[in-house]
Amino acid sequence: MEKAKLSYEKRKEIQAHGLDKAELWNQLVKAELGDSGGDFINADYWREEPASDGMVEIPSLNEGDGEDEQHPGNDDAGLQAEAAITPEVEAGVANETDQARVVQGQDDTTALVPVEPAFPQDVISEALAFLASRFALINLKGKVWVVDRRNIAERRKRGHENSSWLIGRADAFILMTRALAEKFPQLDARTVCNQFIRDPQTTLYKGVEFRADGTTEGFLNLWIGHTIKPVKGNWELLANYLLFVICSNNRETYEYLLNYLAHALQKPEEKPGVMIVMQGKEGTGKGTLAYLLSLIWSATFIQVHNIADVLGNFTDALETSFMVFFDEALFAGDIKSTDRLKGLVTEPRININPKNQPVRSINSCHRFWAATNAKHFAKVSLNNRRDVFLEVSDSAMGRHEYWTELRKHIDEGGAAAMAYELLYERDISEFNVRVKPDTEGLTKQKIQSLEPISAWWYECLKLGEIDDGGWQGFIGSGDAIEAATKQAGRLYKALRPTDFLEVMGEMCPSAKYKQSRVGGDRIRGLSLPTLEIARKEFEAWFGVKLDW
Repeated sequence: MEKAKLSYEKRKEIQAHGLDKAELWNQLVKAELGDSGGDFINADYWREEPASDGMVEIPSLNEGDGEDEQHPGNDDAGLQAEAAITPEVEAGVANETDQARVVQGQDDTTALVPVEPAFPQDVISEALAFLASRFALINLKGKVWVVDRRNIAERRKRGHENSSWLIGRADAFILMTRALAEKFPQLDARTVCNQFIRDPQTTLYKGVEFRADGTTEGFLNLWIGHTIKPVKGNWELLANYLLFVICSNNRETYEYLLNYLAHALQKPEEKPGVMIVMQGKEGTGKGTLAYLLSLIWSATFIQVHNIADVLGNFTDALETSFMVFFDEALFAGDIKSTDRLKGLVTEPRININPKNQPVRSINSCHRFWAATNAKHFAKVSLNNRRDVFLEVSDSAMGRHEYWTELRKHIDEGGAAAMAYELLYERDISEFNVRVKPDTEGLTKQKIQSLEPISAWWYECLKLGEIDDGGWQGFIGSGDAIEAATKQAGRLYKALRPTDFLEVMGEMCPSAKYKQSRVGGDRIRGLSLPTLEIARKEFEAWFGVKLDW
């Protein structure tokens, strides 16, 4: 470590002028030796307290690189320094007017001797510019990390699989020195990297975000919009696939689906708070829609097979995703994951928790999709406002020529033509993405999600009889609980008579508590209205008119 010993009084005298540390060193040298030697910036910090001999040590920028010998002080001169060349000069980093070294003669006098730079400044500048084009710095929770710009650029070309844009400093140093050694083999790569890290001109982001409506000053925005180039053209075959296959020839859901896609293109910054779920047999064409989405949003489309990838402990996959497609990822019976999914679909901000990196929060404009073969995808509440269930038609199953022709149509202009019309020509000024159609698929999911007593009562109303005995005017609480438990199978919590009475009071308000004598025994239960009234009251509670 280069070291200079300065008189404490001289240092304090010049420091009183308010000069910064580097400039102070220059002034100190000039005060002792004059201007003949030029500037010599040798340090950026020093000890506040004097050393034991009344002098102050000023370490070099490259602190800790070696030991220095101590030399006796010179009270008259007030300054002694070892004859040395700073690492900056060795690498050719300093300007020509700044390149000098302090030498000590045989008579203990000192002088500044200019040193020729090892490499021209333009080579160093080119190397720094090269690093700046590939790397930047970012401050996350008080710790500085390195951004791999090339990785972010590659994601625009190859899609979401290349998402490791954040690098720890140790790994980044290896990558930077290797890159420099390849492109600038004549330079000291380590020294140039150190200057790049410390250079005020190097980009240092304040944080990271995922915003489609602009970038906050000083932040790294990971947003990438649609990657397909919209081109006006014909997409009739693709439109028929969406209407007759995906939407089973339901015009209402078809129009909503097109508006939903147009909303993603025209207003990506607005989070819809609605997830589209496709239900159907294997081979009905759900994967073709996923393929279509991946073409339009290739850089931000992610296909999820394991719900833990976005709902588990590590959720960094969501940080650079816009279209999130759950492929056969079931949530039925997984209450914890279902609740997390609800938050992801609706919350305006979400937490990103990468492995071995700081947790951060980003804006969420994500669109969520799902495809499943199962009859029960997830537990759905009666007042569900988040899901649109589309029952996919099996009319095209096994028609290999149709799927070949459709895929060719999509690849050869159909997808681009659809994107053009939805982006530039479809009017969604009156479209409210949160006003969704109540599809038959959603109704089935609600029925699948009924609790044991509600599910038992629905079956009674559907069959028009109670316990194979026709429609009766009275039902005992114990008999109802036994029948509901048998139908539900294994229960984690036993049903109680009070549970039965409470739920029946909500589903069938006309039912009244009553004690009735059955076979000589007095039974507590409910007197029931007619089947017609009971069905109407259930529909009012359920929120949907049902086809009994």
